[in-house]
Amino acid sequence: MNGFINLCKESGITSNKALSRIKAIIGCKKAGFLGTLDPCATGVLPIGLGFGTKLFPFFEKTPKTYEGEIIFGAETDTQDATGTITRTGSVEGVSREKLEEIIKTFTGEIEQLPPMFSAKKVKGKRLYEMARKGKEVEREPKKVTVHSIELLEFATEKALFRATVSTGTYIRTLCEDIGRKLGTPAHMGKLTRTKSHIFGVEDGVTLEQLAEMKDSPEKWLLPLDYPLEFMERCDLNPAQERNIKNGSPINWKIEETRKVRLYGAQGRFLGIGRVDKIVRKLFLEKLAPR
Repeated sequence: MNGFINLCKESGITSNKALSRIKAIIGCKKAGFLGTLDPCATGVLPIGLGFGTKLFPFFEKTPKTYEGEIIFGAETDTQDATGTITRTGSVEGVSREKLEEIIKTFTGEIEQLPPMFSAKKVKGKRLYEMARKGKEVEREPKKVTVHSIELLEFATEKALFRATVSTGTYIRTLCEDIGRKLGTPAHMGKLTRTKSHIFGVEDGVTLEQLAEMKDSPEKWLLPLDYPLEFMERCDLNPAQERNIKNGSPINWKIEETRKVRLYGAQGRFLGIGRVDKIVRKLFLEKLAPR
């Protein structure tokens, strides 16, 4: 089975556990997901099946959109509502106007200190493994990009926002940092990833729905070329198709070197190619299974 599932993950389950359940439900041995979601988070978790996992590198660095909740008045060791409170403070002086002004300063390229409760490795060990033992190690700040951030709702002790960010951005760290700049402890409450690349939460399927429709893949299995629409399409004639399948480059007029999606004479997706403006040829990068 080759393709993609636009999974809408529920809260309280890890991304790995969700993947294991999908494998069990549909009987697929080879599968992977794009962009880990914390257990407390919900929303889009793109799943690649079979050859689909080999296409992740071609679009994994695209921005992701989240709707998150900031809770004011307390910080936790995990920076979210699942952790132990480490610091409390007053929420007096927190206003919608002040918050809107503060979040503007977090757009663009910013630096984040990776949280201890994260899967990031330091000297070969996962930070969360050390954090669970009560250890804290020195971490290097990492540059990330907040493409946009918008305040959706506000109350004295919490606020709802929408943010589009680069891969590797920690929304819970963003919540804590916003609180500190606002002058009050804060942590992340609810979090939903509403979009990851072309996958949107409004089109997602839950594990429960997948189990109910497991014998009707046409209702949930997305084709291999579904997330590749951002690439230029190149249609090959029968001779070109034979050559590219045999690993031979073909002549191709091109003004810019880039990746392209390839289709055969019958409109069947063949895989991903690379056109090179220097030698004016098209090369095969990934050949899709027949």
